[in-house]
Amino acid sequence: YRAAAPVQKIVNPAISRTLVYGMSGDEVSSLQGYLIAQGYLAPGNSTGYFGLLTKAAVTRFQCERMNVCREEDGAGTVGPKTRAYLKQ
Repeated sequence: YRAAAPVQKIVNPAISRTLVYGMSGDEVSSLQGYLIAQGYLAPGNSTGYFGLLTKAAVTRFQCERMNVCREEDGAGTVGPKTRAYLKQ
């Protein structure tokens, strides 16, 4: 018999600035951890660099959760609307 693994609470990332492809830092790492926990980014990809994998994960998240699917509408960028959504 094995005890069930404890359910981890997914903490929404605190992001204070717009995050775009090519950026790096703690806020990007926080975002990546959230995307990994939500299943949008594969484990092991929390690098602190907002590269193509992170951009694709952000786009999938925004399309599924926020109905923002086109780059012209902000998909792939963590701007004010996405930051507000993440604070919910």
